[in-house]
Amino acid sequence: MAKFIGVAGVTNLDDVKKDYQNLLIEGEYMEVAFKTVRDVNIFTNYRIIFVDRQGITGKKTEFFSVPYAKISAFAIESAGMLDIDVDVKIWVEGLGMIIKSFGRKVDAAEVQRIIFSYVQRCQK
Repeated sequence: MAKFIGVAGVTNLDDVKKDYQNLLIEGEYMEVAFKTVRDVNIFTNYRIIFVDRQGITGKKTEFFSVPYAKISAFAIESAGMLDIDVDVKIWVEGLGMIIKSFGRKVDAAEVQRIIFSYVQRCQK
């Protein structure tokens, strides 16, 4: 059973699929998702989808997609002694750098492995 890791701990990926399956195209599937308090970062086999809930109620939502084929570089900064989060920096062709913060419980090495494995596949 697929799981995702985040600030709230380990949660069933089926909950994320229930809410966001409609964002996927034919042949696309969710590999893993990381959840903060209100936001979700979904890693699929084609792209990363950043779901950003905005405003007081969280009804306004931005869905930002980054295809792996457009990622030119990335960096993962693990949480330190006083840090509260893991920072993921992604350089996207034609866009520049995106910085996303994940909860300190997120395994930085796992995030790096996922991004690199899909970026590498796109470059073949």
